[in-house]
Amino acid sequence: MKFPCPKCEQPGISIKDKYRLCYWRETHCEHCNARLCANPWFLAPYSLVYMWALATCAFLFMFQDTGVMAFVYALLAWVVIDLFNVLLIPMAVMRSHGPGPQDPLKDLDATLEAEAEVEIEPEPEPAKTPP
Repeated sequence: MKFPCPKCEQPGISIKDKYRLCYWRETHCEHCNARLCANPWFLAPYSLVYMWALATCAFLFMFQDTGVMAFVYALLAWVVIDLFNVLLIPMAVMRSHGPGPQDPLKDLDATLEAEAEVEIEPEPEPAKTPP
């Protein structure tokens, strides 16, 4: 199963890459090579949900005497929250870094064209003096 790219609308994002976006990582589309990330306006509050679940499970373990069940609750919360991450958090297209890493041949072509336009004149030979 692949998720559609928000730029080219082709299914080019794997589940593994979509899952990694939850951890403030970036990925690239297989078709258009667009830089993608999870939408930060959704991801910031989503990270707070992770912290809330962790704090709740720690509270249950330390103060409510639930023992091992707190870890079971934490595991279930983690699975549900990550499932929502993969299914509901939208992706966003990031701006490119510029011509450097995206298209390294573009700068090379421009340099070669500029060098071809410059004509190099040969140096005149020094005059020979009689002995």
